[in-house]
Amino acid sequence: MFLYFPTKGWFASYGAYCLLATCCVFTSCHRLPGIRQFALEKEKRITAETEEAIKNSPIYQELDRVCLDIPKPEAFQLISKSKSFNERIYLTYAYYSPDAFEKMKPFYIDYFEKNGWEDWGDTVGLTTNGIKFRKGDFEVSVYYSTRDEGVNYLFGCEKLR
Repeated sequence: MFLYFPTKGWFASYGAYCLLATCCVFTSCHRLPGIRQFALEKEKRITAETEEAIKNSPIYQELDRVCLDIPKPEAFQLISKSKSFNERIYLTYAYYSPDAFEKMKPFYIDYFEKNGWEDWGDTVGLTTNGIKFRKGDFEVSVYYSTRDEGVNYLFGCEKLR
């Protein structure tokens, strides 16, 4: 098999990184100590940037309130936060919890329905399950994944246009 890597253009600059990242995803190299440490440092930096954006932006402050108002059992440990980086406006909170999704899904469906949120569907994948709800200008998603041992719940709060 012959692989051709261009020496000019976009792929020359970023393609090798994309190829490496793809290999890492499929081989779970994020569990290797050096790569795991790099990922943890990146999570800290992104969390700090997100917290700064929340302090300085009324829209992110509003999204932060929406996300933080969602109840989380005591066992949920906040791992990181991230903000949107494109035209969509959202915040994502990553948690670890020993609680299984089968236990938490009915809890969250009940919470959102009792608080006037409209069910916007389920997501089912090989390693990910999720639920989405909408209310007014907001969409909230709760995802559970078994792919990463350090984070298994993601809460996304998006401001709809």
